[in-house]
Amino acid sequence: QDSGAAKAKPKPRTGEGKPAGDKARPPRRPRRITPAQ
Repeated sequence: QDSGAAKAKPKPRTGEGKPAGDKARPPRRPRRITPAQ
């Protein structure tokens, strides 16, 4: 329950810019690194 509450609080606070950027960055980096290799 602690993990869920901690994640639910940080998401709404920085969910506007962090979740969107974090999710968009990881998928784009791995895809570019794979073809580059």
